[in-house]
Amino acid sequence: MKNSRKIAEGVAVLIVAFSLMGCTSKESISKSTKQEEAQKEMKIELTFLQNECDRLINKDEDVEKTFQSYKNDFNLLSVSVNSTAKVNRMNNDELEISINNLEKDVDKLNGEEALKAYTKYTSPKTIYKVTMMDNMRSVVDATDRNDKSIDLFYDHLHSSQKETNRDIKLRLMT
Repeated sequence: MKNSRKIAEGVAVLIVAFSLMGCTSKESISKSTKQEEAQKEMKIELTFLQNECDRLINKDEDVEKTFQSYKNDFNLLSVSVNSTAKVNRMNNDELEISINNLEKDVDKLNGEEALKAYTKYTSPKTIYKVTMMDNMRSVVDATDRNDKSIDLFYDHLHSSQKETNRDIKLRLMT
């Protein structure tokens, strides 16, 4: 009797252990599948940008319109993967160097980093931030630079509120 009780307890412990292992592996499989999908999506976007870069360099169509779209897409992917590669001007050398640097940064991503980058890439907050910053800079550049408020805005586009307030006080004193 004593042995049958120990055997029953052992079987119960094994059943609980195996059921817990089964649950963990399903979550693990689901997570790795999501990570693989995120890596594929990031590489697809990179391939798209590489094709756009080639098209821009070969100047197959309206360069201004194509470049603005490319610039927004490139900088969005760059911000998403925490890359330092940026595109500001339509310059063939700059485009090639930037796309090569971005490719290296995308290739370095492991599964978890790719999933975070893809989540950031599809986030409306990131899209808004990157697109607005690029487009706002274009608007400011196109306006008359003699207006002091526009100069102040342009000077502090990436400054903290404290730095901006300090500069406002200095400008008011002069």
